[in-house]
Amino acid sequence: MKLKEITSGELPDIGRPVAECVNSGEWTLYRPSPASGETSDNFFLKMGPEVYVLDSRGKIVRIIGRDASPAMDEVFYFSDLPKPQSLSNGNLRLTFH
Repeated sequence: MKLKEITSGELPDIGRPVAECVNSGEWTLYRPSPASGETSDNFFLKMGPEVYVLDSRGKIVRIIGRDASPAMDEVFYFSDLPKPQSLSNGNLRLTFH
């Protein structure tokens, strides 16, 4: 699985609240592998038990169940919106006694 960054302007039909949920890890924006048979322009947005198929602008095309969704190949985050800091960024210092 590859992690990729895009700007929110590349998917103008996705609202900022949705993009912020993607960046926070609550929801997952992804594309499947080309072998899945899905159009390469389509994005998938996993929101709990539901998976939404999005067009190349981020508009919902259809809703599918989690069991019918193709496997994730590329996972996307928005580079121009805030993302939470990870533990690996060194902002948390642990002291063992």
